[in-house]
Amino acid sequence: AEICNKLGSHYTNEGKYQEALKEFRQESNIYLELDKKMDYGRASRMIGETFMNMGRYSDALKHEEVYLKTAKEENDMLELQRAYATIGRCYLLRGEDESGSEDTSANVKAAEKAFLKSLIICKE
Repeated sequence: AEICNKLGSHYTNEGKYQEALKEFRQESNIYLELDKKMDYGRASRMIGETFMNMGRYSDALKHEEVYLKTAKEENDMLELQRAYATIGRCYLLRGEDESGSEDTSANVKAAEKAFLKSLIICKE
């Protein structure tokens, strides 16, 4: 799983997103089989971030929601804060890519909401 993560990160840095997705998915499956829930959640985050890099925001949000759900279930405040920040970033990027469309305002509002939740956790 660790090697898959390193390879996925390498491929991401090289802009080889399909290869990165393959590695992060394999990492995710390994952690799922091992019942390592928070590691599974982190791998889901990386899948989501890869989709964000590809401009596939709906796919990204699905995986970031898995990460958020896992962080909540594990009561991991650091990962919960990161999940909200990552979700906020996804909405913000989607809003930028769709600027001028009717959905821009909704994306910006969703980003703001997620960022505020992230900040509240930081204050706690």
